[in-house]
Amino acid sequence: MINLTEQTSLKIPFFAKNCITLQNETPEILAHLSEQAKLYKSVFILGNGTNLVAKENFDGLVIKMNLSGKQILNETDSEIIIAANAGENWHDFVLWCINNNAYGLENLSHIPGQVGSTPIQNVGAYGVEAGNFIDKVYVWNLQQKRYEIFENPQCQFAYRNSIFKQQSYNKSANLIITKVIFRLPKADFWKANLSYADLQNYFQNQTNITPQKIVAALKIIRGNKIPDFQKFPNVGSFFQNPSVSAENLAILQQKLSPTKIAFKWTDENQKISARIAAAWLIENVGFKGKQIGNFSMSAQHPLILVNHDGKGNRQELEEFIKLLQKEIAAKFGISLQPEPVFL
Repeated sequence: MINLTEQTSLKIPFFAKNCITLQNETPEILAHLSEQAKLYKSVFILGNGTNLVAKENFDGLVIKMNLSGKQILNETDSEIIIAANAGENWHDFVLWCINNNAYGLENLSHIPGQVGSTPIQNVGAYGVEAGNFIDKVYVWNLQQKRYEIFENPQCQFAYRNSIFKQQSYNKSANLIITKVIFRLPKADFWKANLSYADLQNYFQNQTNITPQKIVAALKIIRGNKIPDFQKFPNVGSFFQNPSVSAENLAILQQKLSPTKIAFKWTDENQKISARIAAAWLIENVGFKGKQIGNFSMSAQHPLILVNHDGKGNRQELEEFIKLLQKEIAAKFGISLQPEPVFL
């Protein structure tokens, strides 16, 4: 078994039967990879491991994504079309886009991980989702031994979701994301997204807000909220913000009055449904900073689950999660769902 624990940010034990690093995507190499995949019951694609809950004994093949490279494919008066290989560092890619006058991804800066992981989760933060700017996704079909292209509508992007996640392509690895094409606006067609209170407060009374200023602001904002996973092993936001109907929100608000529920409308105009802040739910059942064994929800931000000193294991983690979910279900009648990928 190969020890891959240090290849993940949560640092729970992770051992796999075999691991192959994918550094080039020639047809010959990918065809050989398809043949190798047939020898194992399961295949998993590993990026930077910053959104993964691993397990100790994975009786399968891990393919470590290391495809690098990015380029401008085309540009018009209003936008720039950029291709990035799946192994590119996400934050570095965001900065590269901005330096090439391609905007829109700045609210997603400082998120750890790789370009190829962003379509799976439809990575989102501070009012922006990657799917808003993804034009198409190139994948290698391990079983069919061929490339396939998913146009944006085919990706079925939704809140922290996509067809890749729905069909567990990231787990069964029928498809390997090799390249992502982005369509990004130029400066004259770009508008700063300050829909989140943190950014509104930071830029209060300021004008001439640029993507570079947003990146700098988020370094401070995220640094104040999210513990460094190299010191405090974590995968960032651990739970999704649960969605409720406007009717159920009103019932819950009446039940909890005078306490005000922290939420955002998913459809600001119609106000049919809302997402309740998972961090608010966690804090209101007393789990902010609460440590049980080797795990806790961070005192710095209640949405961040920390594996203290990297000593916790998968079983202990699952017991902690179930306890928290039970507390929230009992008090609010809400099912809290994890955000990271569970192997």
